[in-house]
Amino acid sequence: MTTVGQRALVAYERTDSRYDLHYAHWGAYQWLLAASLAAVRPGSRFDPTDGTGTPTGVDPEPLATDCPFEDLLTSHVDWQTYDACYVVAADGTVQPYLAAWFGLPGHDTVRPRDGALVGVDPDHVEPDGEFLRGRVAGLKAATLAMVRDDRLPLATARSFLASEVQSWHAEGRTVHLGPDADPDGWDG
Repeated sequence: MTTVGQRALVAYERTDSRYDLHYAHWGAYQWLLAASLAAVRPGSRFDPTDGTGTPTGVDPEPLATDCPFEDLLTSHVDWQTYDACYVVAADGTVQPYLAAWFGLPGHDTVRPRDGALVGVDPDHVEPDGEFLRGRVAGLKAATLAMVRDDRLPLATARSFLASEVQSWHAEGRTVHLGPDADPDGWDG
């Protein structure tokens, strides 16, 4: 598999609990952006370095401003484009999320609103983020195998994925489903 720019969406919380959204081309690469964002203090978040000379990689030009969090999910996260999302709270704390697309390789090509943001442990970003990335890939591979073996209809496979990922909430993970994700659309 060829690695392409591991894109991330960065949502900076404003003092009014709304968000300004920015793009980071390599923001999901090894989850390194989490540490850079945590090093940048509120009010200086667009400084091109984290104080050590390392670029944060966040485009200072916003994609959108003054957005409620729900709009981030419904209008701005393209699950096929982004691999991660970082929510930077007004106090400077960073919550990383894996952006998990529910499309199946070889079957889905354009379903940009069908996925979930899955919370990554902010104290162990790289190992937990990579664990989740592998977990989603394994779940998709198993789902695809069930479709190929006629044990799960293709029409409900994405709902099965949404249901499984949503169940990770029971493990203490924050899970935000995208607007087209339907965890109840399969016979489980």
